[in-house]
Amino acid sequence: MTKASAADAAFGAAQKTCPVMDEPLDAMGGPYRTVVGGKIVHLCCPGCAKFLQADPEKYLAKLKDHGVASPAAK
Repeated sequence: MTKASAADAAFGAAQKTCPVMDEPLDAMGGPYRTVVGGKIVHLCCPGCAKFLQADPEKYLAKLKDHGVASPAAK
């Protein structure tokens, strides 16, 4: 997990909220960028990563339900 970079800004703007906490991505010092299931996901804090890793399909589906398509990691 790393701090999101300027190159991630467009995806962060589209995602808007953390799929784990349903909080704005900058609510806890984020956005933070991580990769799960080959997809980039932004989180509000490093603590959310353990939940994302434990059940990635749940949170990727949540993003999809909100109309957010996670880009593939390069």
